[in-house]
Amino acid sequence: MPNGWSITLTPKSIAALTAGGLVLGYGIWKYCTRTRPRRDVYTSLGTVRDFRPTTEEVVAWARSPGGRTVNEFDFGALTATEVRAISNRLHTVIAGGGIWVWDGAAGSGSTDNARGLLDGTFHRGQCEVPARALMLLLTTPTPYGFGLDPSAVQIATYSGAGSRGFIAAHAGAPLGLAPNIYDAGGHPSNYYSWGNHKVVAFTDPVSHAVTYFDPSYATTQGGNGSYAALANMVAAQTVIPNPAPAMDQFGTLFVESFSMTDDAAPPALKGFYLTCAKQKNGLALATTADATGPNAGNFEFIEIGPFNPSPHTGAVANNFNYDPNVNYLHGLVLH
Repeated sequence: MPNGWSITLTPKSIAALTAGGLVLGYGIWKYCTRTRPRRDVYTSLGTVRDFRPTTEEVVAWARSPGGRTVNEFDFGALTATEVRAISNRLHTVIAGGGIWVWDGAAGSGSTDNARGLLDGTFHRGQCEVPARALMLLLTTPTPYGFGLDPSAVQIATYSGAGSRGFIAAHAGAPLGLAPNIYDAGGHPSNYYSWGNHKVVAFTDPVSHAVTYFDPSYATTQGGNGSYAALANMVAAQTVIPNPAPAMDQFGTLFVESFSMTDDAAPPALKGFYLTCAKQKNGLALATTADATGPNAGNFEFIEIGPFNPSPHTGAVANNFNYDPNVNYLHGLVLH
């Protein structure tokens, strides 16, 4: 190294150096303390091996046509493809290291809580929080967001056909949320029963086509992270039949209600389901005293099914021959 030169390793944020430019990330920037001719960034990128710009060169780049083009790019021109990439990236980030865990009892899906998620100060909640966080990222002006016109995005809530809920594919535990359906043998399934689910609706500014983005699931269930229609998130639609569980039909076990899938459901999901409760940190089914007493907070709702004594192809109001005199939970143990 020539006499009079020293190398300093300093962490620098490109966004800070460019005084509000596009956030490109963090790096270790090598620069020399001796004054030397400033190098042009784009030229040097094409001619200098392992080019590392100095602070002065980064600041100069921000004022250059290339830098201004990047920093002043109109992110309002985002397409569905780009929004999908942002949504999926958000899921990947918040799923890592326990940044976000789905928790139905942890506050509302407010914009303030969504800001807390993006700041890393709010860590638990329902599906509306990641959805609102995605909206904030899309509509916040650059460099902190993508500057999308707020009118292009909104929260979309899907509650199934007839607002009766629905069953969705739910392999694994996306964002820490385990499946809430156990099969008729007591084994956990790869499905979740939703009363409703919230996603982000994006309207393309050119084609006016609407696409729905789901930062809670993203690509975890084999899709691409978006839906052309809200009903596309459905594995089976839920129908609420007229009969209700008979008094003491299940002995001391708590059964709130039962529901069933419609005729379009795949055979593996077709039948009726019992809404029960189990220990939050265990597998014991709740008794009526457990679910309605002072310790009810220690239990969580689950569904068990499908039970399908007699498949049918008739009207969806059919109850699959549900028998109010049969204890379908007799001897059942959760695994």
